[in-house]
Amino acid sequence: MMQLMPAVAANLGVVNLLDPRENIMAGAQLLRELHDRYQGNLPLVLASYNAGATAVARFGKRIPPFPETQAYVKRVTRLLKKSHEATGD
Repeated sequence: MMQLMPAVAANLGVVNLLDPRENIMAGAQLLRELHDRYQGNLPLVLASYNAGATAVARFGKRIPPFPETQAYVKRVTRLLKKSHEATGD
């Protein structure tokens, strides 16, 4: 399911993180908020989702130098590109 820290989940109104519907709806809401915050800049949205918005802000709205976050952003963007190539989008 979606990666939601307890404090973020609480801010999004999640009562039970293990409830698939609640978890996925809150995760989608979080991604939408991050999309709006970073004006659709997908690498920043992904970095913020993975490392937290405060980490991205702390590094001047750049992908933080955390190996896990950098690998996550690369992996997701690579998979998205492959998906678009496969479907012709």
